Formats: sequence, C-alpha cells, structure tokens
Amino acid sequence: MIILDLAILSSYGLNSDGGGVKVYTQNLVKALQKRGIRLFLLIRKGEPTEVEEKLSKNQVFYVIKATRRLNKLKPKFVLSQGGWFTVIPTMIYKMLHPKAKIIHLYHTHCDPPKSVKQKIARNPSSHHL
Repeated sequence: MIILDLAILSSYGLNSDGGGVKVYTQNLVKALQKRGIRLFLLIRKGEPTEVEEKLSKNQVFYVIKATRRLNKLKPKFVLSQGGWFTVIPTMIYKMLHPKAKIIHLYHTHCDPPKSVKQKIARNPSSHHL
C-alpha cells in the first residue's frame, strides 16, 4: 500500500472553536486516516492533537513558521484552507518543490435563503421546474 504524505494548513485545529471548518477538517482527517494516509496539520487555534502542531496566531509569523515546517515535513500533497496566511506558505513550498501537489480551499459562509426565489436559485435540481 502506498502511504501518501499530506500536510494541512488551517486556522482551526481539530480541537478548536472553528465551527463548520473545524467539523469539515475533523471529517476529512478521519476519512484520510481510515485510508492509511499519513497526515499532519499546521494550525493557529485550538489544542493540538498528536497529528497537529500549533503555530503562531499572528498571521505573518504563521506564514514564516509554516513555510519552515513544510520544508522539514516535505509532504507530497499540501491542503491549505482559509486566508492568505495559509496559501502563501503553500505557494512557496510549491516553488521549492515543483513535484508537490497543492490544493487550496476557501470556506465561505452562506446565509440561508430569505425568499422562495433565492431558494430556487440556489438549488440546481429545481431549475427544471
């Protein structure tokens, strides 16, 4: 079995008050671990688990520390999620390690629809009505 090395850069750790992003990350980590994928998270908020390292809450220091840490971990895949402070270390890592694969996710907040028209517009399956 091939073990893939994955680093995840995120503001919210597995034991943080991150709401939806935290829950998404928890479920992603569980699913990847079930597949035998070795992963490590570089976080800003929350109490770190055995698969996490808490870096600076300061965004600029986070960029510096995450860049250094990625270069030590040398993952084949990097997932960054959140703002500029998670994508910049990932971009630097990609420049230094061109064979690495990177993905960046922007998690956005979506208010519930306020009208029937908005509800229909947001549900593609209802467009055939």
